[in-house]
Amino acid sequence: DGPQAQAAAEAERQRMTQLAARLRASEENQRRVLDASGAGLWELHFASGSIAADERMVELMGLPPGSSFTLASSLTGHVLPADRERVGVAVRAAMAGENDGHYFVEFRTGGHGGAPLRWVESRARVTFDARGQATHLGGAMIDITARRVAEEAQRTSDERYRTLFNSIDEGFCLIEVLGGAPGQPLDYRFLEVNHAFEQQTGLEDAEGRTMRELNPRHEEHWFEIYARVAATGEAVRFVNEASALGRWFDVHASRLGSVEKRQVAVLFKDITAQQLAAQERERLLARESEARREAEEANRLKDEFLATVSHELRTGALPADHRRTALETIERNARAQAQLVEDLLDMSRILSGRLRLELE
Repeated sequence: DGPQAQAAAEAERQRMTQLAARLRASEENQRRVLDASGAGLWELHFASGSIAADERMVELMGLPPGSSFTLASSLTGHVLPADRERVGVAVRAAMAGENDGHYFVEFRTGGHGGAPLRWVESRARVTFDARGQATHLGGAMIDITARRVAEEAQRTSDERYRTLFNSIDEGFCLIEVLGGAPGQPLDYRFLEVNHAFEQQTGLEDAEGRTMRELNPRHEEHWFEIYARVAATGEAVRFVNEASALGRWFDVHASRLGSVEKRQVAVLFKDITAQQLAAQERERLLARESEARREAEEANRLKDEFLATVSHELRTGALPADHRRTALETIERNARAQAQLVEDLLDMSRILSGRLRLELE
């Protein structure tokens, strides 16, 4: 048995050596991962309140190298006052076994004694004894300052955009073009609208709904224009009537994002009043032009008639009863001309806005 026992002992020794080597390699790998992540390791002992921490954890807490600290000192001196209650609540919840003893919280450290102000994220899990009592809370902490700064910058940018978005007088909407496949009608959904949208269009609660849902009689050319912008990416500027809405619009539409998203940003203004005023001006100008032509024709006929009568009167060839008829005709034409002149003056007053109507 001697040689066999020695062989077995040697095999066991080699196995343990290999296990130890693998364990060291695993620990080294874990250390490299932790170093790469910038995480600090820590463990809180509930009985004493002390915290065992590595140097990275000490640095993240804003303390000099080699410093030690407790839960109490952390909550009173190393965590910013505004965040202390949140950290305490998270620790107590983990101790009570909430979320299976998992602990997660974001807070700020440092900002004193020359230490930089940091945002950190701390994750850990409670260890419970056989009686279910919390004994330890161990985990890791990482620096999330860059992420929080970026989030704050994005939030500020979003707030400025929203303020501008809702302060402009023009209507704005972001739409998603829908349909267009064979046998499938075009439509579009309103993804976002500004405050002026409802006033400019008369459409209420449009966000999240489609145009055909809001107004089934909306003209097809609107759907076709926006589908073309979404497909080609070519921005368009146009004036068009939405008769189903009883309005005219001055519109600028451009694609937003990739062609796959089929999203179009639409900036527009209700110009119905201007369009109706322009149409009324054209109608009045046409009436004035027609009245002017009629007056010119009457003047020409009058001049021809007067020339003829004057000639007959000078030559004495016009009988007395004809002269009386001629004078009556002259008087009648004079009254007609006076009425034409008065009509032209009324037309001029209408165009200049100086005509007043009095109802009796």
